[in-house]
Amino acid sequence: MRDRLLWFIIYFISSAVFAQNLTIDSLQVALRNEANQQKQSDILHELASQSWDYDFEKGLAYAQEALTIAKAEKYVKGQAQALTDIGLYYYFKGDYKEALRHYQESNAALNEKIYGRYPGYTLIRIGNLYRVQAQFDSANAYYQVAAKTLGQQDDTFSRSSLYQNMGILNNDQAKFLEAIQYFKKSIKIRTALGNNSLVAEGWNGLGQSFKGLSQFDSAIFFYEKAYRITRLYKNPEFEMFYFINRGEIHYLQGEYSLAINLYTRGLEILKLHDFQRYYIVVLKNIGQVLFAKSEYARALEHYQRALRLAEKLNSRQEVAQLNGDIGWLYAAQQNDSLAFRYANLSLAKMEVIQDKAGIAFANNLIGYIFYASQEYSNSIAYYEKALKLRREINSEVLISSTLSNIARVFEDQGLFQKALEYQLKIAASNMRNLDREGLVFSYNSLGSLYTKLGDYKKAEDYLLKAQKLAIKISQPLRKLDNFKNLSNLYEAKENFVKALQYSEKYIALNDSIFNIQTASKIAEMNALYELQNKERDIEILNQENTVKQSLILLQESKIVQQKLFLIITIACIALLMILAYVLYRFYNNKNKANEELLKLNREIHEKREEIETQSEELQEANSWLRQLNRNVVEKSEEIQAQSEELAEANETISSINSSLEQKITERTVDLNEAYTELDTFFYRSSHDFRRPLTTLMGLAEVAKITLSDRSALDLFSRVNETAIGLDVMVHKLQAFSLISSSDLIYGVIDFDRNIDLVSESFHTIIIEKRIRIIRHINLARGFSSFAPVVRLIFQNLIENSIHFTRTDPEITIHVSENTGVLIIEIADNGEGILVEFQNRIFEMYFRANEKSKGNGLGLYIVKKAVEKLGGTISFVSRLDEGSTFTVTLPFEHKV
Repeated sequence: MRDRLLWFIIYFISSAVFAQNLTIDSLQVALRNEANQQKQSDILHELASQSWDYDFEKGLAYAQEALTIAKAEKYVKGQAQALTDIGLYYYFKGDYKEALRHYQESNAALNEKIYGRYPGYTLIRIGNLYRVQAQFDSANAYYQVAAKTLGQQDDTFSRSSLYQNMGILNNDQAKFLEAIQYFKKSIKIRTALGNNSLVAEGWNGLGQSFKGLSQFDSAIFFYEKAYRITRLYKNPEFEMFYFINRGEIHYLQGEYSLAINLYTRGLEILKLHDFQRYYIVVLKNIGQVLFAKSEYARALEHYQRALRLAEKLNSRQEVAQLNGDIGWLYAAQQNDSLAFRYANLSLAKMEVIQDKAGIAFANNLIGYIFYASQEYSNSIAYYEKALKLRREINSEVLISSTLSNIARVFEDQGLFQKALEYQLKIAASNMRNLDREGLVFSYNSLGSLYTKLGDYKKAEDYLLKAQKLAIKISQPLRKLDNFKNLSNLYEAKENFVKALQYSEKYIALNDSIFNIQTASKIAEMNALYELQNKERDIEILNQENTVKQSLILLQESKIVQQKLFLIITIACIALLMILAYVLYRFYNNKNKANEELLKLNREIHEKREEIETQSEELQEANSWLRQLNRNVVEKSEEIQAQSEELAEANETISSINSSLEQKITERTVDLNEAYTELDTFFYRSSHDFRRPLTTLMGLAEVAKITLSDRSALDLFSRVNETAIGLDVMVHKLQAFSLISSSDLIYGVIDFDRNIDLVSESFHTIIIEKRIRIIRHINLARGFSSFAPVVRLIFQNLIENSIHFTRTDPEITIHVSENTGVLIIEIADNGEGILVEFQNRIFEMYFRANEKSKGNGLGLYIVKKAVEKLGGTISFVSRLDEGSTFTVTLPFEHKV
C-alpha cells in the first residue's frame, strides 16, 4: 500500500510539473518575443495564474513584475489584475489583511471605470475573503455589487465565478437547495465556454451540497465526475478537494481506514503546496476519525492544532466548529464541565456568524451533555431547538439523528410510547430517502421498543424485516443487534429454544466481527502510523522552511549591515581625505609663512646693519653736508632731465603693449576660425566618407544577389565587412565632433526611448545571439541633459557588452536616483576583462581582447561623453563572469 502511494506521489508530481512547465515555457518565450509592454504585463499575469497551483512564490514574482511594467506604462487594467494577483497570493498564505489591502488598491487604480473583467472579478475575490472568515453578510454584499458590475459587461467567465462562489456561500450557511441552483448556473456557463477544469469545480460544489443533504450517492456521483477531469488536467488543488470530500463520505459511513488513507493523500499535496485553510480541514477531519476510534488524546491534539491555525487565520466558522468538536470529545469522556464550556463557545460563535447548521450542531451537543447528566427536560429542550433548525435546513440525516437522540431520552425515562412515535418518524424518513442502513437501525429499534411494550407480533415483524435487510446490505453490526433483540424477544415470549438459538448466533457473529475488527484495527493502525509519519514529514518541512526564511532574513540583515558598514567606511575615508587635504594645505601655508618670516627677519637684520653703517656714515657725512647741499641743485636738475626721459620711455612702452594686445586678439580669432573650419571639414569629410561606403556596401549586397561565382561572392563579402568596419569607425569619429559641439539641445531625457533606439540599432545581432535586455528605470522626477550625448553613453556601453557575450547572454540596465545624482548601471554576463588590462580600457585605440572587432574608441568616447556631462564612470569586471559599468551624472549640470 505504501509503495503504491509513493508511486502515485512520484507520478503526480512529475506529470503535473511536466504539463505545467510546457505551458509556462511557452508563455516565457512569448514574453521574451513581445515588444509591447502592456502585452508583457498581460503575459506575466497569465504566468502568475499558471504558477499558483505549483509555486506561490513564483506566482508572486510574476505578479510584482507585471505591476512594475503596468505602472511604468500607466496601464490601468494591468495594474488592477497584477494587484489582484498579489492579493490572491496573500489569500492563499492566510494573510487576509494584506490580501484585502491589495484588492482595495486594485479597485482604486480603476478609478470607478470598467476594464474587461475588472473590477467585477476583484469584488468577487473580496467577497471570498469575507466568506472564509464567516462574515457572510459582507461576503453577500460584495457578491451583489459584483453582480451589478458584471451586468454592465460581457464577461461570462467572471459571472460563472460569481455563481460558483455564491453556491459555496450558501453551502457554508447550510442553504443547500439554493446552493445547487447557483452551481448549476455556473456549470452551464463554463460548459459553454469549454473550460472543463472549471466545470469540475462546479461538480465538486454540487457534491458538497448533496453531502450536506445527506444524499451520499449523489454526492459521490458528482465527486467522481470532478475527479475524472481533475486527473486529466493534473490540478493539485482540485485533487486535494476530492481526497478530503471522499474521505468525509467514508468517515460518515464508518469506513475509517479508507478515510485516513484519503486524508493522508490530501496531506501529501499540502506538503507540496501550502494551502493553510485546507490544512485546518484535514487536521479537523483526522481528529474526527481518531475521536470515532476513541483515541481521545490524539484527537484532541489534532483539534487543538487546527484550532490554533484557524484562530491565526481568523477563520471564524472553522473556529466555531472546532470548539464544538472539542466539546463532543470531552462529553464522550464524561468531562461535563469542559464539554459544556466548549459547547457554549461553539454556540456563541455560530450565532454571531448566523450559521444555522452550526447552531443546530451546538444545541445538539448541549442536549447530549444534559442527557448524559440525566437532566432530561433540559436535554429535550435543546434537542428540540436543534430539530427545528435542521428542519429549516432540510437535512434528513441530521433530522433523523436528532429524532433518534430524543427517542433515546424517552426510552431511558421509560416513556416507550413517546420513543416509539419518534422511531416511527425516523423509519419513515429513512424509507423516503432509501437509506437502507438507517432502515435496519430503525427496524431494530422499533422491534426492541415493541418488545418492551409487550406487542410481540409487531416486534417480531420489525426484527425479521431488519434481519432480512441486514443480510441484503451485508451489515454485520446491524445483524448482531438484530440477533440480540430477537433473543430478548423470544425470551420475553418464553420461547427459550429460539432465544438460545439467536443467542448462539449472536455469540458466533460477535466472535467473527471481533476478528474482522481486529484485522481492521491493524489496517487502521498502519494507516494512522503512516499518517503520523506524513505529519512528521510536514512538520520537518515546515521547520526547514522556517530555518530557510530565518537564514534569508539573516543574510538580508548582513547585507544591510555590510552596506551600512561600506557607507560608513566610504564616509570615513572621505572625511579622512578632506582632513588630510586641510592639514596638507595648512602645512603648506605654514611652511610658506615660516619661509616668508625667515626671509623678512633676514631683511630686517640686513636693514639694521645697513642702518648702523649708515649712522656711522651719516656722522662722517655731516661734515660733507654743506658740500652735498651745494650739489643738490645740480643733482635736481639732472633728475628732472631723467624724469622727462622716463616719461617718454613709458609712452613708448604703452604704445608697444597696445599693439601687442591687438595682435593677440587677431591671433585668437584666427585660431577659432581655424578650429571651426577643421570641425566643419571633419564633419563633412566623415559624411563624404559615408556616402561611398554606403554605396560600396550596397554594391556588395547587389553582388550577393546577381553573382554566382563563390570566389567573387567571398571577395565581395570581405569588401562588405571592411566597409562596415570603416562605417563604424566614421560613426565613432563623428561622436567626437558631437561631444565637442556647442549646438546641443538641453532637455528632459526619455530613457526608455533612448534604450529602444540603441536596441533597434543592434537589432540583428541581438536576435542572432538571443540577447535578453532587461531594464529597470526608477526615477521619481525627470532628468535633463543633452540627449545625443546620453545616447552615446548607452550605445557604446551596450555595444561593448554585446561584443563580449557568452552563452545565455543577458544585459541589465538600471537607471535610478540617489541624493541628487543620476546612476546608470549597465551589467552583462560576458567574458569580463583581464585584471592587467583594467587600468587601460578608457585609453584611445586600446583593445583588451585580441578577439575584439572594435577599434578601441568605444569606452574612450563614453569617458569623454561622461566628462562632458560633468559625471564619473567606474566599472567592476570578473573574468568569465561579466562586467558592470556605473555612470553617475549630476542632476543640476548644464554645460
